[in-house]
Amino acid sequence: MNLGDTFMFIKQISATKRDTYRRCKLRFYLRYYERLPGQPQNQEALNYGSYIHKVFEKGIDSKNLKELNEISEQYKKSYKVSYRRQDKIEKSLENFLKFKESLNKVVSTEKSFEVEIADGMFHVGIIDLIVEGKDGGYLIVDYKTSKSRKSKYDLRKDGQLMSYCLAVHKLYDVPIHKITCAHYYPEPGKLVPVTFTKPQIINHVREIVKDMWTIRKKKKNDFPAEQNEFCNWCEYEDCCPVFVNASTLKARIDENRTLKKAKK
Repeated sequence: MNLGDTFMFIKQISATKRDTYRRCKLRFYLRYYERLPGQPQNQEALNYGSYIHKVFEKGIDSKNLKELNEISEQYKKSYKVSYRRQDKIEKSLENFLKFKESLNKVVSTEKSFEVEIADGMFHVGIIDLIVEGKDGGYLIVDYKTSKSRKSKYDLRKDGQLMSYCLAVHKLYDVPIHKITCAHYYPEPGKLVPVTFTKPQIINHVREIVKDMWTIRKKKKNDFPAEQNEFCNWCEYEDCCPVFVNASTLKARIDENRTLKKAKK
């Protein structure tokens, strides 16, 4: 399958974008270059995760459970949240209220960042919650609604949290050793915190830059499909050559390009 021979150029990369590249080159190409519309395999779970993030963002200043519930009801329809999740929602809101009351000073919610990691290369992302502690340290919180929970051992190797640590270090001029990163699981009310060392973050940045240079040197036809455990979540399964004829993918890309030109 010939997708063309133009070199790929990348100026910005996020943790999600990098993870996509590492897991499947074709999915990366279709999502970030062709911007091909996909069909997520578990849309209900994705909707629920987005809904919880929005409620926590808007409800960070709620004084009681009543106010938090009102915000929750406001966004249920727009995110198409199933009534079957009501018990989970109630438990999550109760736990979040307790959790946020334990925080010292909320610095930012849904904080967008862009930090330069090399000449002309930028790391971008959005941090769910940033909190300043009484001792001047910072806590970074990433909300998670998945059933599976990561251990501290897993989080010490988590590239997304390392990227958040780098961003807060640069944005707020706080030493890396004074930054704590955590996953927060609202349904069980569980916070899993970790810290990183300066050498870890330096090496992390080096690896990101290396990946960006690798992508820049690739041509469009250097992005093959890679079958792995993440295929079950891929929005391009219906046109992936691993699962269907390669001609189906080519036809869909051509159709998408035609629609893009028509819009322009």
